[in-house]
Amino acid sequence: MRVAALRLPSRSRLLDLCLAVHTVVFLGLFVTDAVLSLRPYVPLFAKPVELFALMLLPIILRVHVPDFRHHRLAFSLAMWRDNAHVLVPFAILIVLAFMTGILPGADLGYGEGKALFILIYRFLMLAGGLTAAILLLRIGWRPVVLLLLLFLLGSVFYDIAWPGTLSQMASRAGGFQQNPNLAAIAIVMLTAMAVRYDRMYPLDLAVILLSFIATFSTLSRGGLLQFAVFLANYVWLTGRGRRVEQLVVAPVVAALMIGIGALSISTMTTSSTMFDDENAQRRLATFSLGNETVYETDDVRLGLIPKYLKLIDESIIFGQGTGFSRSQPFGPHNTYLEVWVNNGFLALAAYLWLLGALLYMAWARRFWQGFVFAQIALVAGFFTHNVIQLPVFLLSAGLALGLSWGLAVERTLRHRRRAAAAANRAAPPAAPS
Repeated sequence: MRVAALRLPSRSRLLDLCLAVHTVVFLGLFVTDAVLSLRPYVPLFAKPVELFALMLLPIILRVHVPDFRHHRLAFSLAMWRDNAHVLVPFAILIVLAFMTGILPGADLGYGEGKALFILIYRFLMLAGGLTAAILLLRIGWRPVVLLLLLFLLGSVFYDIAWPGTLSQMASRAGGFQQNPNLAAIAIVMLTAMAVRYDRMYPLDLAVILLSFIATFSTLSRGGLLQFAVFLANYVWLTGRGRRVEQLVVAPVVAALMIGIGALSISTMTTSSTMFDDENAQRRLATFSLGNETVYETDDVRLGLIPKYLKLIDESIIFGQGTGFSRSQPFGPHNTYLEVWVNNGFLALAAYLWLLGALLYMAWARRFWQGFVFAQIALVAGFFTHNVIQLPVFLLSAGLALGLSWGLAVERTLRHRRRAAAAANRAAPPAAPS
């Protein structure tokens, strides 16, 4: 890793403050998907793609222009190069999407090529998160991520109080994400990024409890499974090297939180009209292992697996064509099947490379937030068909890459300064001339 100064030269504190607020608003709108809910009320938000590019531009200029002036882009090039293990497979996915877009089964989005160009937009999201992370390192990244999570949780609890206000379904909370299943994924991903893993903190425990209640209110079975993966990681990582905490304290705290969460959920399900809906009651019965409540959509989705496997077998390497699953009555509801059937095995390999690299780099840099986040993304792929297109995944993945890289650089700089100071102290005094 090439080490370059992380300090961004500045001549105006007011300008830096304005840019910090701008960055927080930018992330708040797009990480939580609040921009979608605000579109009917704010004309400027009618075109999210243009708004994203417009808001990202000042962040890019603030990070890269000073680096060009002082280091001839050495810092920027090092940042992109050291994260190439994730950026390269994403670029490969875009190339494969364009290549397979000419296949007979491709559905490019009403003749406008939307299915192709949306991937370029998503790549900009990943790159935007990576760039914004450098600014967050300066202003304090953890409070910002926590604020994003609380912003999303607030929208979900608003949906519980006034069902169907933001969500697509009156029987399930969706918040700014609108889709309850995507809301559950976003909650768990942001929770994984917001908490600390060196030990248990009361504030983090309170946040986890709120996130658990909000995830349950989406009535997403996949979301609850992802939350279980997060909680297992949290208990394990916070207990590392602390045998008493790992064996006694952590399980007791986890059990206590589950008990408080269950009591809160019991109160919520009896007080909110959202849970009076028949669909909500059926989902609640499923959570209690009620065999009489089997969803029709479950049978449809299970029946689709052999169909999509057959389609994959027809064209294993290149798939049926970009956007092919859009032309089907029901999608596979599985990101791995979706990528394979649309763009082939090469695209699936690139997608697994991307997630595997994200997981490994977070682990190698000891950035446990990114390590847990990557696991959530891996699990989420089994329960939704478009993880690779979710803004919360792309921007959070970019933040995880940028934060882990920046923190690793700062550790390297500190180590070098200490080594230089130790060498100076150990050096014999110069002989008088």
